[in-house]
Amino acid sequence: MSIFEYDREWEEELLRKEEFEAGRDTERKNTEKERMNAEKERRRADSEKMRADSEKLRADHAERELLLLKEKLALMENK
Repeated sequence: MSIFEYDREWEEELLRKEEFEAGRDTERKNTEKERMNAEKERRRADSEKMRADSEKLRADHAERELLLLKEKLALMENK
């Protein structure tokens, strides 16, 4: 066989390796994107939970203030 002859098996092996590498790179990129999306979703959920907790605290404080004002009003009416 001369150096100018076409080696089909060698060429096919090279193609398989290149396709494998390309697939692995694509999978790696997809996995990284999925990981980033999951992290964004987790942060969004955490942010929503913090917002809901904050709103609940404000509502609790407002309710306590209202009860205190009602108690003061009742005391003033009894005088």
